[in-house]
Amino acid sequence: DIEASSIKGKKHKNIFALTEENIALDEEKKRDASRYNINFGLPIINSMQVTPGKTITVAAKPNIGKTSFFVNLAKDILTLNNNTVIYYYTTDDSRSDIKNNLIAVLSGLPRQYVSDPIHNKDYGLNSTNIHKIKMMATYNEANALVESWVRQKRLAILHSSDGVPDWTSFEKTLKYDLSQDKELENTVKILIIDSVNKIEVEGIINGNERAEYLSEHTKKHWRQWQYSRNI
Repeated sequence: DIEASSIKGKKHKNIFALTEENIALDEEKKRDASRYNINFGLPIINSMQVTPGKTITVAAKPNIGKTSFFVNLAKDILTLNNNTVIYYYTTDDSRSDIKNNLIAVLSGLPRQYVSDPIHNKDYGLNSTNIHKIKMMATYNEANALVESWVRQKRLAILHSSDGVPDWTSFEKTLKYDLSQDKELENTVKILIIDSVNKIEVEGIINGNERAEYLSEHTKKHWRQWQYSRNI
């Protein structure tokens, strides 16, 4: 056997044993990496080879459909994969709005109908529309799926009113919750932040005092993107 020399009093392992150990670690990393082979439902995001810790910033003008994009992305991730957990954080829309948007994209039903399927004047149960029973059944099926994701700890919809005071506390809260939940050990956690439209925060002395701390965090990523591409 060829033994490596002792460095600072620490005897190294036999080089063959070390090689075997490194090969085993490499194979373990490969197996572990396969867990992160997530299908996002969009070729452009799938091509990015998203790995743990990576942040993707989506920027667009107000009212152009960012929330619709995020909701459809969440739906695709949940329906196309079985080892993912979505944390959807919203600062503008309520939890109910996000849930209704999910039901609408899952069912194909009009967003206006989904917000009040019983009393909707055109398609509600009190209307004379001949399709109302079928539409209600479609709504119930999609609603049951969303609620099952919540029960199975695959979906959590969070709102800025939940009382997390700043970005640092927000990260710590999530990491603590995740580390304490053994059921989520072998899942891929994806955080979607549907931030406020206005991300100009220079006028705010302390962005952590308000919901805009999320926008400030988003803007930092945007600046990094600009600098890295000399824009």
